[in-house]
Order: sequence, then C-alpha cells, then structure tokens
Amino acid sequence: MAQYHNPDSELHIKRIDTKPRARRQTHGFQVHFKRGADTWTKLFSDSKHRDKEDARQAARDFRDYLEKKIPKPLGAMPARPDAVGYVFRDRPNKDGSITRYISATVRDRVGHAVNRQFRVIDDNLDAAIQEALDWRADILKKRLKKGDADV
Repeated sequence: MAQYHNPDSELHIKRIDTKPRARRQTHGFQVHFKRGADTWTKLFSDSKHRDKEDARQAARDFRDYLEKKIPKPLGAMPARPDAVGYVFRDRPNKDGSITRYISATVRDRVGHAVNRQFRVIDDNLDAAIQEALDWRADILKKRLKKGDADV
C-alpha cells in the first residue's frame, strides 16, 4: 500500500493531521531529523500557534535553527575513486552498532537498474569491493550476451 504524501509537508517538516474519526485530534507540523541512530522531533500544533500558517512558520524557524546545531548527514561516499556504480554505506543497528556495506548498482537492461548490497565483514573492505565488482561484471556480461549494447 502506497503511503499518502501530504502536500503541506516540506523537507524535514511533516504535516500531521489525524483522521476525523480519531478520538483525539492532532493538527500541526512536526520537525523531524534523523542522523544515524539519533532522532530529533518537535511538534508545532495549529492550536498552540493561533493557526496553520503560524505553526508552519514556527516549524520552519525551528528547522533552520536545529539544522545548524545537529551533526551534518554522512551521506553516501564512493567506495574508492575508480569504483563507478559503487557506494560505501554505514547502517545503524538497533543495538547502536554500525554495519558497513558496499552498495553496487548496474543496469541489467535499458531503463532498469538493479542494486545489491555486500556486507563488509571484519573490516575487509577490499573483499566486499571485489565481490561487488564480480557481481556487477557478471550482470554486464549477461546483458552483452543478450545483445543489449546500450550499457
């Protein structure tokens, strides 16, 4: 089931509107940031800020303030300079530890990309990169055998 996107939502600001039949009604804007295992949220209620537009402006002001205070997002880093189609990722686990992956992407046919992640085991980044390289090369060989030259 597809998730409904509220058109009032913005980057790091979610519009919260409970359904009319809910026992308690909540209407407002929630500022939401996630950095690794840490989450920052704050709700700006329409009723506490006079109206919807005042709540939206308060949420925007708080978002801008908070964005300067919290750590910058890590983002995706290339696995190595010559590794086109590969990305190094850290994923936080529920227990707070970090699992590292090499994420590889390749087009197995025109207009269709496939992605696979290879776990970095015992900090052996080279082995994970080689596994990703081999997988990607295998997909490209199969594609060339089919005669799909637009790689």
